[in-house]
Amino acid sequence: MEFKQLKTFRTAARTESFSETADILCYVQSAVTAHIKALETELNVKLFDRHGRNVKLTQAGIQLYQYTEQLFNLREQAETAVRSTQSVVGKLNISAYETVLTYRLPPLITEFSKQFPEVNLFVSSLNVRRLSEQVINHQVDIAFTLGHEDIAERFSKFALRKEQIVVIAAPDHPLVTRNSITAEDFKGETILLTEQGCQYRKKFLTALNDVKPVQIKYLEFVSIEAIKSCVSMGLGIAAISRISAQKDIDAGKLTVLDWAGPDLSLTLNMIWSSNRWLSPAVKTFIALSKSRLFKQIEH
Repeated sequence: MEFKQLKTFRTAARTESFSETADILCYVQSAVTAHIKALETELNVKLFDRHGRNVKLTQAGIQLYQYTEQLFNLREQAETAVRSTQSVVGKLNISAYETVLTYRLPPLITEFSKQFPEVNLFVSSLNVRRLSEQVINHQVDIAFTLGHEDIAERFSKFALRKEQIVVIAAPDHPLVTRNSITAEDFKGETILLTEQGCQYRKKFLTALNDVKPVQIKYLEFVSIEAIKSCVSMGLGIAAISRISAQKDIDAGKLTVLDWAGPDLSLTLNMIWSSNRWLSPAVKTFIALSKSRLFKQIEH
């Protein structure tokens, strides 16, 4: 097996598309097909099931993908170690919730980039449904999550701070003048939810469990910014992190309701794999995150 073929296989496994793989790797699609076919012939197994334009890993493909991730990470570790065991160089993959990326990480990323210009940073929005897989397979070096207190033993975790979750509405919403809002007050209302897998969506829905689903209308969004805009226009009510809403609250575009239900706050956790070698870049970013983002959590 050649690394070139494995790189093609790895990319196809992630994108689930041969055409997208060809675009990413700057190949013609026939070259991608040839690389996969060569691997299948050498191993005498079928690696992908074809579904129209998309492909899915077979069980054999899943096993090879796991080993491929380990091979590429070992190669990266070797390259980094040979260059220098002390220098902060190489690449660093960071992933986080949209709100954390937007409102917590920019100063940290800027400082790190200025101090360590030889590190190539790759920053992405957290795929909450694939969090464990991406960290364990080393697609993500460090993940910043809200919640996930029950993270598995294969992860290392550091609790950075509490993030307050507030229930917001448009300034002219009828509930704004109401004191002590509970779930019962949301009957007949429209609730704007974040994507499935989001921890504060889960916590808010748990708080609304006593209200029958038919009594509340739910709308789902993948963007916090879209939720804020729609709430400010009177579409409904939402529960989001205070830091993401603060500017709009200060500007009078949003109002915080006097929520008297269960505490919705979540812990901002920094997570990385406990079963891998940590490069100097990863160790340094973890240390800088602790020094810049940590705030004693009050119980």
